[in-house]
Amino acid sequence: MMQKKVTDTSLESYVLMQPHLAPLEKLMLKVYRRNYPLALSNYDLQEELGWEINSITARRNALAKKGLIEQVGLRWRKKTRRNVQVWRLKLRR
Repeated sequence: MMQKKVTDTSLESYVLMQPHLAPLEKLMLKVYRRNYPLALSNYDLQEELGWEINSITARRNALAKKGLIEQVGLRWRKKTRRNVQVWRLKLRR
């Protein structure tokens, strides 16, 4: 299956068009946009944003409920020796 190439400007437009986001949700969404198409775990977000993990999970859950990000799989995390969920920006089709 061939993936469509998404330009940086279309991703930026997508993010900016999202109304009713709390300031911290907007910051997190920018991290997802900046890293697209990579999928990020809570630990990736924690490292980039410097927030406590409970803040990460709360904001990530809010973005998922709003349909802005989606879980795309699992990734092995050496430090915890466990699989962790990874999430990516969900683009409208």
